[in-house]
Amino acid sequence: MQIAVLVDENSRPYDIAVALEVFGDRTAHGLPATTVRLHGKGDGIRIGAISVHPDAGLDSVRADLVVIPGQLRPGIDPDGSVVDAIERAVTDGSVVASLCTGAFVFGSTGLLDGIEATTHWRWCETFARRYPRVRVSPNVLYAGRDQTWTSAGVSAGTDLLLELTRQFQGSHVAAEVARSMVTPAHRPGTQAQFVAPVRVAAPGALEEVQQAMLGDLAHPWTLGEIARAAHLTERTTSRHFLNETGVGPIAWLTRARVLAAQELLETTDRTVEGVAHDVGFGSADLLRKHFRRQFGVAPLTHQRAMRQISG
Repeated sequence: MQIAVLVDENSRPYDIAVALEVFGDRTAHGLPATTVRLHGKGDGIRIGAISVHPDAGLDSVRADLVVIPGQLRPGIDPDGSVVDAIERAVTDGSVVASLCTGAFVFGSTGLLDGIEATTHWRWCETFARRYPRVRVSPNVLYAGRDQTWTSAGVSAGTDLLLELTRQFQGSHVAAEVARSMVTPAHRPGTQAQFVAPVRVAAPGALEEVQQAMLGDLAHPWTLGEIARAAHLTERTTSRHFLNETGVGPIAWLTRARVLAAQELLETTDRTVEGVAHDVGFGSADLLRKHFRRQFGVAPLTHQRAMRQISG
């Protein structure tokens, strides 16, 4: 498998390193051979405190997979030679994948017009304004089809490259690469980029009632009971929760239960049914519904992925 990574002075070193790590030589462990070549202009490219020395120029990109690293300064128009290299690669049948804010470079080619794409959640709104013809999905880890793929930020780039490894070389190869990197072998692209943590209110507001709920998540809390514990009316309680946490009391409680379930799934051997009762959902079906809505993946799938990492 041949991999080309396009590099310039605006490339994020982390994303270059991710590509080199995922596609590093593991033939000694029985995996298929891969070759990674860095393509850029000139013999040496200075990126912050490091120097990158391309293996070849941008006019000689020939690869099964072309990787566009994230950009240190998203939105800067890429060099025309980079755009030309991407367009030629797609014409030649290569799969092209941008990591994080590399979507800005990919978007400049017009090849993402009309299809689903993503980038780091902080930059999705800017990306959507700059490329209005792209169907931007801010709440996924990666998105794409056929030859064009994009990922969200940081670790999501690893998820995408492992998914493409699976497509090119099979699930067993992707699983072994992931195992060597101590990372999940597969996180579905539809999984949320991030989940806002449960916030404890400031002292003197709703801190005590929130701590009471966190201390007994299995209790069947109702809005009326929460309001009584807060010594407020239901309407005032809902307003305070919304002002201080961004969500209403029941939504806050549901989020707290999901995050507690996540911790139990990762740290214990409890069944999904048992975890559901422990955190107050009452049934495995209800936990599955809210867990999938929060994380984009089933609880059992998440538990198995975490066991794979620790194993």
